[in-house]
Amino acid sequence: MDAMTGLASGPVRRNAVDRERVPACDMIRYVADDEGRVVPDLAGKLPGRGVWLAASRDAVVLAVRRNVFARELRRKVVADPGLADRVEALLLRRCLQQLSLARRAGQLVAGFDQVAAALSADTAGGRSGGVLVLARDAAADAERLRRAARGRVVLSAFSREDMGRQIGRDALVYASMEGGAIAAKLVAEARKLRGFRDFEMIIPDRRSPGHEGGTTKEGKSRTQ
Repeated sequence: MDAMTGLASGPVRRNAVDRERVPACDMIRYVADDEGRVVPDLAGKLPGRGVWLAASRDAVVLAVRRNVFARELRRKVVADPGLADRVEALLLRRCLQQLSLARRAGQLVAGFDQVAAALSADTAGGRSGGVLVLARDAAADAERLRRAARGRVVLSAFSREDMGRQIGRDALVYASMEGGAIAAKLVAEARKLRGFRDFEMIIPDRRSPGHEGGTTKEGKSRTQ
């Protein structure tokens, strides 16, 4: 997987619902706890036999409905009908945590004017990468930032209140994160979250110099 864009290039695993081979970076592992309850292993580190599903609400719903977890884990388990909602909430929390981490690391710029200045400086310096994070209800002037964010992932997945809480504010609408490990983690988690909720996420295509493409909120390839 490309560290910044999250584009798949690494190992693949079998999706237990439809048996299709899916890039591991676009999948979520599930295990059974000591009481036999199915729990998501978002970090992929919990012990025991695991079940891999595509990172999507449909995959989880079908797995629960078809008793896939019991079949794959080879034991009696309890799969909560609300498992998909739980996964969405956990992924959302993991995404938002990256904003807080970036702020503490000095890698996050907050506020419209500050973000615009940072993007302009990056363009002048020939720098690309990083993530432009916009609140889901950002005003129309956010389009100016989108145009200035060439070479960056554009993510509009969170409420302004959720964003604000990560940096000690009541609300935050515009933020820019420097490229690096924290930004890459945000992109990776957001790619999975997109399978559970609808939001805008544009990923630049860096495989073709001079060509900018991306991935829309529907997860389809886009060429501009």
